[in-house]
Amino acid sequence: MNPTIPTCLHGSDWAATAQVSMAGLSNTKTVVKPDPNFHRVESVNPIHLPEIDNDCDGASACTMKTIVVVEAIYDQLLPADTGLQMISASELKTKLVSRQNAWTHGGKKSQAADFDKTDAGDLCA
Repeated sequence: MNPTIPTCLHGSDWAATAQVSMAGLSNTKTVVKPDPNFHRVESVNPIHLPEIDNDCDGASACTMKTIVVVEAIYDQLLPADTGLQMISASELKTKLVSRQNAWTHGGKKSQAADFDKTDAGDLCA
């Protein structure tokens, strides 16, 4: 996990928002609190995977902490930064915790194994 350094970006706010949406727990007592971290997505040693750090029972208010992996992709720049080329990331490769996994740890275990409720259809609509 990336350390928190005031002068260095820890992770992507976009990835945190996407994880909350993907978890599908907005109408429950479980609040998803993602901790996005910048790492290479394809890393093998060490391997970086999204994870859930605690369980919630769904009956009482609870904060489910997750770790999200984000890799910022940059286009090859010209040798000199003249201001003509974009210097921001052109892509964010992201590994999120699945909705099924979030439901299992977020207090919706009885519904988590049902593919038609967790993964079928358009989750982004």
